[in-house]
Amino acid sequence: MDNSPGSSKGPLFSTFKLLEARHWYLLLVSLVLIFVIIASYYYARRQDFSVGDIAPYDITSPSTQAYFNRIKTEELRQKAEEKVSIIYRKNPLIIDAILDELSVFKLNTQVERLNRIKSEDEKVMELMKHLGESQEARETSLFLVQTDERILNEIFDLSADIMSDLLNKGILEDDLENISVIVERLLGEKNIEDSLKLPVNVIVSQKIRPNMEIDEVATNRQREEARQRIVPVRETIIQNEVLVEKGSRISQDEYEKLLAVGRVSETRFWHDLFKAFVFSILLLFLVLLLLLHMVQMNRFDLSKQWKELVFLFSLIVGFVFLTRIIAPIDQFYIPVLIFPILIRVFIPSKISYYYVMVVISIVLVVFNVDYALIVAYLLASFTATVFYSRFKTVTDYIIKGVYSSLTLALISFFFLFYFPETTLYQEAMLINGIIFSNGLIASLLSLGLIVLLGHVADFITPLRLSELSDPNSPLLRKLFEIAPGTYQHSIMIANLASHAAEAIGADPMIARVGSYYHDIGKTVSPMSFTENNEGKNLLDELSPIDATKVIKSHVVQGVVLAKKYKLPSFIHSFITTHHGDNRISFLFESARKANKKIKNDKFFRYPGPKPETKEESIVMLADSIEAAARSLEEKTPENLEKLVQDLIDGKIKNCQLDESRLTYKDLHKIKKSFLATLDSLYHVRTAYPSAQKEKEETVED
Repeated sequence: MDNSPGSSKGPLFSTFKLLEARHWYLLLVSLVLIFVIIASYYYARRQDFSVGDIAPYDITSPSTQAYFNRIKTEELRQKAEEKVSIIYRKNPLIIDAILDELSVFKLNTQVERLNRIKSEDEKVMELMKHLGESQEARETSLFLVQTDERILNEIFDLSADIMSDLLNKGILEDDLENISVIVERLLGEKNIEDSLKLPVNVIVSQKIRPNMEIDEVATNRQREEARQRIVPVRETIIQNEVLVEKGSRISQDEYEKLLAVGRVSETRFWHDLFKAFVFSILLLFLVLLLLLHMVQMNRFDLSKQWKELVFLFSLIVGFVFLTRIIAPIDQFYIPVLIFPILIRVFIPSKISYYYVMVVISIVLVVFNVDYALIVAYLLASFTATVFYSRFKTVTDYIIKGVYSSLTLALISFFFLFYFPETTLYQEAMLINGIIFSNGLIASLLSLGLIVLLGHVADFITPLRLSELSDPNSPLLRKLFEIAPGTYQHSIMIANLASHAAEAIGADPMIARVGSYYHDIGKTVSPMSFTENNEGKNLLDELSPIDATKVIKSHVVQGVVLAKKYKLPSFIHSFITTHHGDNRISFLFESARKANKKIKNDKFFRYPGPKPETKEESIVMLADSIEAAARSLEEKTPENLEKLVQDLIDGKIKNCQLDESRLTYKDLHKIKKSFLATLDSLYHVRTAYPSAQKEKEETVED
């Protein structure tokens, strides 16, 4: 029995030490199988095609796959990039350099004008070295030599002003082709003599240079921003769509499609093997963490629930294999709902939601199921997990299967309506019909597995429990007919135990069914027990030794009957543990009075073992309390509370709950539940202070 008020504490990874060799073997086998299944999928999808190869056959898509067309996207981005104008920036040093050159030219002109040795033609030829060989340059040079000093200064000042205006606005390389026209237009806007226009135009056109340089950084940034504004072209390849026709040459665009659906790979195969290994490790590692969390919370026993553990990993491997086979055929046919239904039925814990999320999401991603469909499958799986948390009959099960299938179809319809670009857009009504049928077939297949595992593999399932709780089942019918008192006793215990189990979060249905069958051994000799003999105790006529044999025999005979009627093994446990290894004290004391040599009480103890599960422990307590409460003369609230507390304390003192998973907090809740049930069974009511005071006042009057 736990002394802690709750579940076991400590780091999650500390529970790894609870794993035995067989657990590691199971993990290793599961890892190898999952790895082989995923690797086979990657291998089957690979082909050694290249751009320019001739297709040897019609190459089709193995699945419906959304992908981003890199070629079309790049074409659009290049067009957007080409539309971006080149960004220029001014070079502030050029204007100063040009004006300096203009000053030097003016100085040279003045020097030539003052030179008395050179002839006029020589002076003109010297100035033409600065202005070029054109006729306009010759005329300008001659004018500069002949004009007076005032006109000369005016020409150079005008040239400096014009160049400053142009350079401040910015001059590009292309502007130099029409610079003469530009200068002429600017001169036309100024009020100057016509004779000055030609020399100013020639000087400016000859001396000016571009001062606008390409800003590579800014231009490239603008181009990149234009590229990024182009949304990648998303296309959908439909399953079985012909990507390349037989005999045609594979184009770059077709190669991209083959790459998207996995017909070719840009990596070597060992990369795919590594990816398969990583997915396998990730899947099993997360499942193992969830399992160890259940162990830490006392929701799973690694040493005693080996069968359930094998089933869990077999189910995961089976789901991976089923998805591997069906996903390449059609993603809409994957019977995903099988997994959440079976997980919820065989692992009745809130952790089952996490199992569903981890396994389904990873497996569907591995096998390239469309993301929209993955979300639809996940939401429908969560809904199915909720629906199948409680069901009792086959009809109830089928109704929940219809609800789950409708949910899956409705979620798919939502994606069809709001996200028409997903793979679900094709033939909406047909797809919804396929998905609904998929969910319904998956639930029916799960039903078959649940029935099979319940009867053949001895698993506890809601359907099996419902079947066993039927009063018309052969053994319960026999108990009712042969030992009616024991039958009523079992019914009373079932009410006590199921309510108490529900109060502490145990399984009330298991506690109820266990209560029904715990005393079936009394059908062998029903009259030996007082509840079937109108209060008479035939055991009084026997010696303590013989009476002990009769009493203990109902446990042994109960197991024999359970095996004969092929009851599940968990019922065997209720039969053998409902008395634990308690001593039959009144017969032991009687035997000691008759024979003082008897000191060892081993013979006078039930064979056991002690209860281990919460449900078994509750039934043991309920069995003792119901029998004691029935024989209690005054069933007042105070007497019943004292009786329940004494019996619970007695079981603890006699170590009958040592193997149990019950905590003291659980026992407190069980006690309250027992008292509430006894209150309803025996119709006793608590005397409240006001009522008690009123009663006392009436007596005094």
